[in-house]
Amino acid sequence: IAGVTGRAVKFATGRARPSIKTEVHWNGPRLSSKYHAFPSGHVAASSAFFVTLFFARKRIGAPLLVIPVLIGLSRMVVGAHYLSDVTFAAILGVISALLAAHWFSIRSPQSAISN
Repeated sequence: IAGVTGRAVKFATGRARPSIKTEVHWNGPRLSSKYHAFPSGHVAASSAFFVTLFFARKRIGAPLLVIPVLIGLSRMVVGAHYLSDVTFAAILGVISALLAAHWFSIRSPQSAISN
C-alpha cells in the first residue's frame, strides 16, 4: 500500500531532490529519479513494515520503531530527501499499517485468547 501510493505521488509531484540545483522544487510529472524526492520510499516502506509489526507484536515491534526514524535521518543526511519528504512518508507508512492491520485483523495472542 505504502509503496504503490508513494510511487504514484513521486511521479505526480516531481519534487527535485536537495542535491539538484533548480529554481523550481515542484516540477510536475517527471520520469527522472532526480525528481522523485517526495515522499521517501525507504521511509514509507520501513514505517509500514515496522508499525505493522508493532501492531502484531508490541514487545518485539516497539524497540524496532527506531529503525524507520534512523532511515529517515540517514536519507536527509545523504541529501536524498527534505524533512517534509520523510515526514509525509512516515505518515503514509503509518496509515498503510493501520489499513493492513484492519484488513488482516492483526491481533496479539493475548487479545485472541480473551475473545
